[in-house]
Amino acid sequence: MELVCCLGVIGGGKSYTAQQYVDKGCVLINFADALKELAAKLLNIPEFTEDYKAADWWCETDEDAGYFDGREFLQRLGQGLREIQPDFWIKMWKAKVIAALSEGKSVVCADMRYPNEGLASFWLVGTDGKPLEYDHTYIVCDYKSKRYDATNTHSSEEMAQALLKLDFKDGSIINYSLFQGLMTRISEDGYSWI
Repeated sequence: MELVCCLGVIGGGKSYTAQQYVDKGCVLINFADALKELAAKLLNIPEFTEDYKAADWWCETDEDAGYFDGREFLQRLGQGLREIQPDFWIKMWKAKVIAALSEGKSVVCADMRYPNEGLASFWLVGTDGKPLEYDHTYIVCDYKSKRYDATNTHSSEEMAQALLKLDFKDGSIINYSLFQGLMTRISEDGYSWI
């Protein structure tokens, strides 16, 4: 069994890379899955698809009136819940990943964006209380598609930008111990040391 995590900025090829693993039989489980499920329920729609993600949304608040896109809607919803319960999305993701790995399935994640998400990929424990045995693969995606944006200032882009500053290239595989060290250091010291 394997857990493959794709890391990169907007338009860096994370989804494309993940799809290659899905085509080989991996199950796609993203941190944003639970967020999109919640958004669909709030909006009373069957599924939060790419059409909704690309749509314009209207916001009327004193400080932030105007349009924003579906991606920003998801970012605002995710950040709001993270402020209430920082590990909410992680708990949802881990439950799905543990279930898949416990069934002997390999998993790919196309949207690892925060250090606490990186840390969540270590030491997964099965429903029987025993540590799961699985290989880890962390892939840096820096393809530079039309949507590529290495200057986006949203907090969800900081980790990927830091990896690029550390000179990881498109397709770089970060081994488990190095990735664990990076996530621990970033979680403790932030990004100023990079």
